[in-house]
Amino acid sequence: MKFKRLFYLTGAKSGALRKGTSVVDPKTIKESLDESSSYNRKQLIFFLLLLAYVFTVAAATTDIQLLLTDTRKITLPFLSAEIPILFFYRFTPIIIFLFHINLFINLYLYAREYIPWLEDEKNKPSYLTTLFFNYSFINNNGKLGFSGYFLLTIILYSFLPFVTLAWITLMFLPYRSEGLTLYHEIIIILDALVSAIFFWIINKLLLQKRQPEILLININILIITTLYFIFILCLYPINLFPYQRTEHSWFDNKIFNRNLKVANKTIVEKESRDASINYNLSKGTNREEALANLSERLDLRKRNLSYADFSNSKFINANLDNAILTGALLDNATFQRASLRSANLDNASLRDVLLDNASLQKASLQGADLYGASLQGTDLSWASLQGADLWNAKLQGANLLEASLQGADLSWASLQGASLYVASLQRVSLHEATLQGAFLYWANLQGADLSRANLQGADLSGANLQGADLFAANLQGADLFAANLQGAFLYRANLYCTP
Repeated sequence: MKFKRLFYLTGAKSGALRKGTSVVDPKTIKESLDESSSYNRKQLIFFLLLLAYVFTVAAATTDIQLLLTDTRKITLPFLSAEIPILFFYRFTPIIIFLFHINLFINLYLYAREYIPWLEDEKNKPSYLTTLFFNYSFINNNGKLGFSGYFLLTIILYSFLPFVTLAWITLMFLPYRSEGLTLYHEIIIILDALVSAIFFWIINKLLLQKRQPEILLININILIITTLYFIFILCLYPINLFPYQRTEHSWFDNKIFNRNLKVANKTIVEKESRDASINYNLSKGTNREEALANLSERLDLRKRNLSYADFSNSKFINANLDNAILTGALLDNATFQRASLRSANLDNASLRDVLLDNASLQKASLQGADLYGASLQGTDLSWASLQGADLWNAKLQGANLLEASLQGADLSWASLQGASLYVASLQRVSLHEATLQGAFLYWANLQGADLSRANLQGADLSGANLQGADLFAANLQGADLFAANLQGAFLYRANLYCTP
């Protein structure tokens, strides 16, 4: 590519500097170089402003925006425009990467002619429009070689774009999209490679016959590239391995979080006007019911919300079918008209949660902490609750058809009128639980602890109570037709009028 073509690409107006091997007037070369230097400086300034802008927008991203991506949008500063949050995080990294490549291409085309011009000791960088890149190749003796400005050039042209791309990745981590986060990390890797290749080419272009200085610059490039990949490798365990909640964590801090933190919030699809809410309140409904009547369905289906903090929050009309809430913190949360069918809540903390009349069909709550939870009228049919803590839980009228509760703790739980048809309750603890009028037809209660439980009027026909502990249990009016009581401990049990 001839020098003439270079300056068309880099934006200079005067072009023809060489024709074959003939040398053009030095003044013309200087003017063209000066114009190209000015163009590259403008490109750099624009690129740095773009990085600062993107960094600021990403920093302003809130966890509630990452949760409600369909309705919460990012407001662009100065432009007063709104764009979908996923659009920003999908396209911004590739836009930065492409701008970065364009910056390097133009800088290379400029350097290819600037460095030979600089070999003449009469020519100085100060003769051209100020550009840090121009001073990178003049050593302390004023000769062509390595200078301290080279490190500044690396910071401006390579490190700052890398930091911005890494910042975008970190700000998006709480969304928990393995695909998008992997895409962000691939862009970071490609950007680091492009930077390393560019400085390696400039190194060859500048110092082909200066072996000691070549080694020095190569060492700097190697160090910076190594730092890049160390940082990238650090991102992978953060992304791929779930972060456990601990009291002290180096990652979960005030700057960014690995997991969503949406505590003490009312989570609703769209905010309703106060006038509409007040009108509904005047009819005698509470605020949550009024919001439920006015709001649209909140779609969080199949979302990965593992280890998120939703404590004391209120979900209005939320659809969390097939959502992943493993290890989530949902203490004192309220679910108004919620659907969590086939949701994964394994090892989640749901202490004192309000899930009345919610749908949790086929949900997995293995090892979940549901101490004091309110699940009145809740549909838990085919749910997996093995090892769950339901101590003092309120399950009046709940549907636990064929639910798996092996090893669960339901001590002091309220299960009046609950349906436990064919439920698996082996080794479950129902100590002093209230099961008046509960339907336990063909339930498997083998080895269960029912000591002091109240089973008045309960239907236990066909139930398997082998080895069950019914010490001081109240079975007045209970139906034990065809029940298997082999090895059951019935000392002091009240069986008055039991068939």
